[in-house]
Amino acid sequence: MLNISIASLIEFENGESEGTAYIENVPSNRYVLRVTIKLDSTGEVVYQSGGLRPDSYIEKIKLSQDLPAGSYPATATFVAYDPDTLEEVGQTSARITLQVNS
Repeated sequence: MLNISIASLIEFENGESEGTAYIENVPSNRYVLRVTIKLDSTGEVVYQSGGLRPDSYIEKIKLSQDLPAGSYPATATFVAYDPDTLEEVGQTSARITLQVNS
């Protein structure tokens, strides 16, 4: 069982600013998580986290590329790793929207 948490809408003032994502690895998870966000339209990776241990979170993220103003359907993929061996043990995804205001 893997619990994930991320904002369904992540808003950015502009393509170079930070947005509040509320990515959390809840305390009940026993795995280290890595999160990748890809645009649904192109498959481009626009964000990738480092390892996120249980009971920790990332509040704000910055995109790896400057997107023009607009609304972007995206998919956040959470990959779980065993904390001792760092072997991948599973993954799950969530559909989100990236909103760049200007």
